[in-house]
Amino acid sequence: MTPRRVFGLALGVAFALGASGRGQEASPGPADAVRLADELFSEGRDPARDREALTVLEAAGSASDDYDLLWRQVRVAHQVAQNAAEDERRKLLETAIGRGERAVRLQPSRVEGHYWLGACYGSYAEARGGFKAWRLASKLRTEMEAAVRLQPDFEGGDAFLALGELDLQLPGLFGGSRSRAIARMEEGLKVSPENLELRLTLARGYQQDGRRADARRLLETVVAWPVDPAHPNAGADLRRRAQRELDQLK
Repeated sequence: MTPRRVFGLALGVAFALGASGRGQEASPGPADAVRLADELFSEGRDPARDREALTVLEAAGSASDDYDLLWRQVRVAHQVAQNAAEDERRKLLETAIGRGERAVRLQPSRVEGHYWLGACYGSYAEARGGFKAWRLASKLRTEMEAAVRLQPDFEGGDAFLALGELDLQLPGLFGGSRSRAIARMEEGLKVSPENLELRLTLARGYQQDGRRADARRLLETVVAWPVDPAHPNAGADLRRRAQRELDQLK
């Protein structure tokens, strides 16, 4: 993804504290908060900016029924949770799930709420583990299937990746299916051929299915994928992982 242009952290602090030129008691409205948070949000490249974006969104209202504010609160909270300690991570995800469910009720025909709610279900399942994780799997599937139905290429086709990983990880007794995982991810690659994570995961599915030649072909495409001169480090970890798996296949 192309990095977003961002404002300085000082501007974010000013908005979050209500010091935007309208008096100390003022807080950013939903539209201002959405605009500023989008500028601040780094998608994980700068955790400090992501936390600042969450602060701005929270200052605009924690009980809002503004859909565009809600789904962004869910998206940013999900990202902040990835770098948080275990207790904070769970609290962030629990709050985000509540808001994501509200966003989906408000606008069931829009993709953002479904996708980010599904992402939070997945991360929360990982954090909780055990029976709780299994119960959340069906909710994750429901939301990601809705995202695929509404906008298949949303977030680079990552809903296909989530569905594929879910089916690869779940035992058949609990609803998993290797063949369905492979079919889903193959469909996703037709929609978003530049999704390297999807290629890597599909290669793993091929290996589990005994299709070593197909796996090798996909891994080779990841290793040889052209580097973007503007963002030379993008995808570097994926290329390294693909090379390691290729070496193991050989």
